[in-house]
Amino acid sequence: MKKSYHLKTSTLYFLTAENPKELFGKLYPRRIEATEYKLMEMECWDYQEVIGEFDDDHNYWEIIDEVNEGVEFEKFKPYDKEQRKVEEIEVDWLQDISPIYKKFINKNEITSTLQHTLDNEDEYISVFSPNEEDAKNIIDTVIENNGGFSAFESFDYENWHYCYNGYLFNISYKILIPEKLYVVELNRNPKNKMMYFDNSIVLYGIHKDSKKVNNLIKGLNSIVYNAGEMTSGGGQLFNTSDDSNLIVSYWHKLDKLVEKFKSIIDCYPENAFIEDSLGEDKEIKDFTYENIQEIVNHSLWFITFKTEKFRINLSQGNSSYQMNINLT
Repeated sequence: MKKSYHLKTSTLYFLTAENPKELFGKLYPRRIEATEYKLMEMECWDYQEVIGEFDDDHNYWEIIDEVNEGVEFEKFKPYDKEQRKVEEIEVDWLQDISPIYKKFINKNEITSTLQHTLDNEDEYISVFSPNEEDAKNIIDTVIENNGGFSAFESFDYENWHYCYNGYLFNISYKILIPEKLYVVELNRNPKNKMMYFDNSIVLYGIHKDSKKVNNLIKGLNSIVYNAGEMTSGGGQLFNTSDDSNLIVSYWHKLDKLVEKFKSIIDCYPENAFIEDSLGEDKEIKDFTYENIQEIVNHSLWFITFKTEKFRINLSQGNSSYQMNINLT
């Protein structure tokens, strides 16, 4: 038995909203494909609560009006997925959130599945939620699986709530019917306009080996992006090409670089080394920020950390600090 409500207007909207959290594989051991229902409407002038009861024998929802006896029963069947040409897709700017479908619902319809829209350069994903708590849970799940809250910043936007902006997308929810219906939207941030001189294809989004790299390097805990997303100063990691073993990052803030570097070396028995002006390596035993700050005050410095599987080099460029990771 499920309940459905409507606004105090001339149009009554019937809807059946399944738990949106069932969409995300991270919350459940198996993916659950939600059944789609069309948003029905009928003329109704008085506020009323509507009860929807599922009939297992006939596979339909029967809407029962318990207030206004003058309204007849209404029935609506699940979407015919073959007729709707439902197509599951993948996007390169989101990880560990599925399934995502190419938008197949029409105006005045709702669904508890993730609907992807691409309109020229505007790209976004939307999903409906029956209450505010679930809308926030959806946003929390998306953020936690895409770098965590440390990789997002909150912001304000008129009529939207719980707004967060990350490197590749921003996410928030909007109230459609207070306490009854909400929509969560993930909007792809604008892409950089890049072009290689040799006409090579520019790759955007998350690099295909991002998870592999994070499993290889303990303490890294950062998404690796494709070269098309490259910017300087924010500390994001970029693979220089699709088949390259070199990952680069640029940092304006030394303390953030030290924090990331230390989170890695603390996971290993090896120590980092600094190459002095004579080309000799000196082991760094004190990796506090204060000690590293003293080291980098010299005009020339080069810090190295090496294991059997990778090598990390820290150095200073003209406008930022740089961390290069070479996979061996």
